[in-house]
Amino acid sequence: MLINCHGDTPLVLDTIAAARPHFDNILAVVDGTSWDGWGAKADLGVAKLHGFSHGVPSAPWRNYTLGLRELHRTYPADWYCYAEPDTLFCSGDFKEDLEKFSKAGVWAA
Repeated sequence: MLINCHGDTPLVLDTIAAARPHFDNILAVVDGTSWDGWGAKADLGVAKLHGFSHGVPSAPWRNYTLGLRELHRTYPADWYCYAEPDTLFCSGDFKEDLEKFSKAGVWAA
């Protein structure tokens, strides 16, 4: 699973805690504009990656792509999940949907 983040440790930690029961591997990509002031120092308890400097709240496509590339290289899998740091995972029911999509030949959902 990929989390794109830039700060607010309690919020990011809450998302990680909610995701842990559902994902074996979690990677946090930290916006490069936040790396020196927050990212390098934040103890998130998951793998972290120094992302590209973006610094705005929308469309961080380069960091999405960087994170997905690193996930694919480090943790080969059939599917990957992306989340913002304010996502709450309340159940693992989404995995049933992914199984249905996979059987139908859907490659992105």
